Amino acid sequence: WEYEQYQKLMPEINLDEVGGLISKYIHEDPAIVITSQAASITEAELEQIVKEVNASQLEPYKDSAAGLTLMKETPKKGKISKKSKADANGVVTYELANGAKVVYMKTTHKNDEILFKGYSYGGLSLISDDLYKSTKWALNGLSDAGVNGLSLNDLTKVMSGKSVNVNPSISQYEESLGGSSSNKDFETLFQMIHSYFTGLNKDEAAYQSFVQKTRGMYDNI
Repeated sequence: WEYEQYQKLMPEINLDEVGGLISKYIHEDPAIVITSQAASITEAELEQIVKEVNASQLEPYKDSAAGLTLMKETPKKGKISKKSKADANGVVTYELANGAKVVYMKTTHKNDEILFKGYSYGGLSLISDDLYKSTKWALNGLSDAGVNGLSLNDLTKVMSGKSVNVNPSISQYEESLGGSSSNKDFETLFQMIHSYFTGLNKDEAAYQSFVQKTRGMYDNI
């Protein structure tokens, strides 16, 4: 019933009617302003901020991610140097020319899900003592930087509609990537993996934003 009502009513609502509702909700008086900040602010200062915002000229929104892709160039194709036969559990092992080892197993748990985890040994144990603490905290902000020149916001837009998840991590004794994808987005999954290895951004603004969020979190504990 609900779906049928939507199908009936939606064509009767036009854009002008939706836009006209805004004037009923946005007006100067009476108005309630809610603010949240670390430092105190006076009523006069708050009124001045509201006046400046009302007097500002707002530009129409432009989608900065339109036409962007995750990878600008396709990386050079690698080679499989060795392949083992499937064992009793159906596990197949590939050895790549770059030294990586891929262990593959097909299951019947879900028809449209591919899970992966890749790791190598080392992790934070390779960091010198004088850099250990700062490095340990900084690593948590790497994913906020984006990849291949795309900000985290742009990356979210580029990946919209795709079922891909990749999480980089560095623990005490290993560095790893883990995640999943749907069958149709399998190539995008590998593009994201490759991008974390080769195209991680060095974004000072994103890092400072991560620092502020982290400090705010611990200030509230």
